[in-house]
Amino acid sequence: MEKVIETILYVTRRLEKARVKVGRTRIMKILYLADLIAKSKLGRTITGTEYRYYFYGPYSREVIDAIIKLKNEGYLTDETELTKFGPAHNYRPTEKAHEVQIAHLTKEETEILDSVIKKFGRNELIRLLDVVYATEPMRKAFPGEILRL
Repeated sequence: MEKVIETILYVTRRLEKARVKVGRTRIMKILYLADLIAKSKLGRTITGTEYRYYFYGPYSREVIDAIIKLKNEGYLTDETELTKFGPAHNYRPTEKAHEVQIAHLTKEETEILDSVIKKFGRNELIRLLDVVYATEPMRKAFPGEILRL
């Protein structure tokens, strides 16, 4: 879980100044895309987590648990608002989060994360979902199945 936590901290810190909401869906999809690219380039994922085909694309319980842990331990704030679809989260790193050394991500992994964030981080969620659903693992899977990256 340490690698997932560091990856989430890295992503939220990089998106801090973006004028987009950084909710669970955005974090999940950025991590998925980075893991997908890492698997093809490095032969392994960055986070080591498993994704399932879920309601809004790839989903990992481990990522959600890590986000909740980071919030509960004061590393992320959560400005939640209620929408017609349910609660919409907006996570921002705290000062405490900026003090954490990102020690478990390699240079290659941060380069992959940076490229995914640059290309997709500020996209509207609907566009980000389109990108994710177009990936080969999502096209080949059925709802509930584990995605083969």
